[in-house]
Amino acid sequence: QELTDGAKGMTITDDLEKTEKERMDLLYEFIKTRRDSGQLLQINVHKELVTEAERLEIKSKAPLVLAELLFDQNIHTQVKKYRILFLRFTHEDPKAQKYLLGGIEQVIALHKDMLLPKVPGIFKMFYDADILEENVLLEWATKVSKKYVSRELSQEIHNKAEPFIKWLKEAEEEGRLN
Repeated sequence: QELTDGAKGMTITDDLEKTEKERMDLLYEFIKTRRDSGQLLQINVHKELVTEAERLEIKSKAPLVLAELLFDQNIHTQVKKYRILFLRFTHEDPKAQKYLLGGIEQVIALHKDMLLPKVPGIFKMFYDADILEENVLLEWATKVSKKYVSRELSQEIHNKAEPFIKWLKEAEEEGRLN
C-alpha cells in the first residue's frame, strides 16, 4: 500500500512537470474516456473530472477541453445535457468562462454554416443556464481575439452576437433604473 501511494505521488509530480499543453492533453484523454463510455452524466464522474483538472493545475482551462469534446452542431441540446458538468467548472470563475467562450468559438468554427447564424441564441442559452455570466459576456464583446479562431471569424462571431449583447446591455440598464 505504501509503495502504491508513493508511486501515485511520483506520477502527480511528474505530470506537473509536463508543459501545460501536455497536461491539457492528459485531461482531454481523461474526459474522452469517460465520454466514450457514457459516464459523463454521473455526478461522481463530474467530481472525478474536477479533481483531475485541479490535480493537473488547469481547472480554469478545462471548459476549453470540455467544449471540444462535448459540443458539435447540436450544441443547443448538449448545453442542457451537460449543464451541471459545466457549472462545476465555470461557476463564479470568470477565467473558466472566458476559456469556455474560446471553446464555443472553436465549435462554431468547425460547424460554421450551421452555427454562425445561431450565435445569439447559443450565447443566450449559456447565459440562461448560468454557465456564462453577464460581465464575462460583456467583456468578451469588447475585444475581437485571434486566440482561438482566425481574427476574421472571431469578428464574424462578434457581429452575430451583437443583438444578444445589445439585449444584455439594455437588460442591465433597465435593472439599474428599477
